[in-house]
Amino acid sequence: MKRPSIYVAAVLLTIILVLLPTSNYAWLGKFDLGSNSSTTKSTESGDSSKKNEGTSIPAVQQMKSLPSKKISGIMYYPLTNLVQSKLVQAKSKEVDGVVELTVNQDFYQLVRNVPVYMRNGIYHPLTGGDMRWEAKDFWLSESFLEGVFQPSSDSSDANSYAQNKEKILKMNADQMAEYLSFVQTPIKGSKMKKSDSSLPGAPRTYRNGIHEGVDFYTPTIGVPVTKNTPVHSLAEGVIVRVDHDYKEMSTPEREKILAEATTNNGQTPQDLLDRVRGRTVWIQHSNGLLARYIHLSQTEPKLRVGDKIKAGDYIGNVGNSGTSDGAKGNNEGIHLHLDLFLYGEWFWKQYPTLEEKYKILFRMFGQYR
Repeated sequence: MKRPSIYVAAVLLTIILVLLPTSNYAWLGKFDLGSNSSTTKSTESGDSSKKNEGTSIPAVQQMKSLPSKKISGIMYYPLTNLVQSKLVQAKSKEVDGVVELTVNQDFYQLVRNVPVYMRNGIYHPLTGGDMRWEAKDFWLSESFLEGVFQPSSDSSDANSYAQNKEKILKMNADQMAEYLSFVQTPIKGSKMKKSDSSLPGAPRTYRNGIHEGVDFYTPTIGVPVTKNTPVHSLAEGVIVRVDHDYKEMSTPEREKILAEATTNNGQTPQDLLDRVRGRTVWIQHSNGLLARYIHLSQTEPKLRVGDKIKAGDYIGNVGNSGTSDGAKGNNEGIHLHLDLFLYGEWFWKQYPTLEEKYKILFRMFGQYR
């Protein structure tokens, strides 16, 4: 008695399968019919953006489904949602303005309101909008994230980044001096003289921190420097930042920035420290070397982000921008501050003694006695 009803159900199911468009077969995948033919059809047909269970939706598409907003005309996505969606792994410190991302084994570092990012130890211009702090969260631009999720074929490899860092850390002072011997002095005719306060690691009590680079002052390099003194590239490289539109701070503005150190364990937050560096040019050189040329009075007007540059090319003039004297508008304290990174780390970090640092710097720039 039950057989006619079974036949009727079978006929109805057959009619449904024949008449339904293939794009509507996906619901069959929820049932075990003893055959994979229906689920195969659902994969091959319909909207290509919809994937079956076990296949991930492209990261860019997932990102664009998250909440977003326009900031200064640029589309941004909040870091919290990117992490919750498992699109990225991240560490962030709001008070310091720093975010570190890991995506597909690639490591990124960004600093709030700084137009540069580091990827696997190499620095690149952040042309699609700086990382921002809005609504109690870090926000990253759409164009930057698209590059993260769809990296170019010529991008640095995560494995080589780890290998390079390990190699650098194993170098003694002699080996590091040899490794960096390809550079030339940024101020023609200058050499380095022993001056402990100009070395990396020297204390900077006015901001409760330490000196992060090397200073080129008139008394310590053997040649006079003024706001007319040219600064030249250490070596060939690529421009990743050039501050053509820098505006000098007033003394109250600068003092307010430095006061922020009291709320950050005695350290000036990285995004604010970037402002007291004044007018800068950043060049990514070979061997993983990034040089930041700091406190410039002017930059070469023709320089553009992405430009290739040769050793000795003019990039700007010595100055005091970002310093207390720069805020006062005088001609005191004029010098070049030079920061040197190797694959994202301070080159001097592993050399605690003055002798080791001098050995490296004298090999790079020569010794002035």
